[in-house]
Amino acid sequence: MDDLKKILVFRTDRLGDFIISKSVLNTLFQTKQFLIDIVVSKQNYDYVKNFKSFNNIYIFKKNFLKFFLLNKDLLFKKYDYILIHDGKRRSHFLSLFVRGKKFSLIKFSKSSIFYKFIKIFNFTTYYNSENTKLYDNLHFLNLLINVNKNISTNNFYFDYEFDESFSLNKKYCIFHLDEKWFKNYYYNDFTYPEWSIPLFNQIINIIKNKFNLPILITTGNIKIKFLENLINSQFTKSSKNIYMHNELKDNLLFINNLSFRQIEFVLKKNCSILISCEGGLTHLSNNLNIKTFAFVQKNRVNFYKHWTGHMRNIKLCERSDSSTLLNILSNL
Repeated sequence: MDDLKKILVFRTDRLGDFIISKSVLNTLFQTKQFLIDIVVSKQNYDYVKNFKSFNNIYIFKKNFLKFFLLNKDLLFKKYDYILIHDGKRRSHFLSLFVRGKKFSLIKFSKSSIFYKFIKIFNFTTYYNSENTKLYDNLHFLNLLINVNKNISTNNFYFDYEFDESFSLNKKYCIFHLDEKWFKNYYYNDFTYPEWSIPLFNQIINIIKNKFNLPILITTGNIKIKFLENLINSQFTKSSKNIYMHNELKDNLLFINNLSFRQIEFVLKKNCSILISCEGGLTHLSNNLNIKTFAFVQKNRVNFYKHWTGHMRNIKLCERSDSSTLLNILSNL
């Protein structure tokens, strides 16, 4: 292991961003020439730790002093390369205290004081343009350390252990209803459907007739009042996490309180088609080769292509009001 080059990666943001980074890092793992440590956010650690190829995983909890008190070994290590995938100011600052040749993607202006500050410390920086795919921008950092982009693995999960604690026995069209669909639970400047029981019933009828598959409703980890009312009015509890529709029975199931990793395995084993807002789950469905319809904010499709442009099985759909949503679903 002494002849392996050592890399430290900073990815201290969202789960979907980590998934893209991991796809790019697989190229490095495949060469078997690198020993890779990674710094991740607290909320992502429970997921990242299941990928066995990482040598060490460090957690950043938004406290610089505490980070180094808990991870003193970083101060004494020498890396061949430090890759700042997240472009965060905090990651640039943390990396100042770690030895290694530093490469980063940035979003802040080259005329900013912070940019001029990090250039003093010999960072090699490139602008993370949203006019190009994030996947390609990250691969460019690989090229800087002489790793050919054409070397890639098609198996995202080659070093991963799935959580198989929950699964079902057939294939479904999964309709993922997380907080991104609902007003007052996500960004205030987004357009949201006016959710009601009749609207939900219309959506289910469209999906059922369009794909001729049983339907599985999954949710995020934020409690949504409308979904609680929906369960109480139209579903009957079948087991700990499963609710069966009162009329459609096992052709429409609602699964509640699953972890992200449990939903991931349900996707792997039980999903033929995914309908979801664009996010971490759609990145998983891409890695699992699942046909996906990902809803994004109206008039921002090009913005989302920065994150999804590398995905093979995804179709971006503009989210808008209730009538527009019904029309889009009818024409999938």
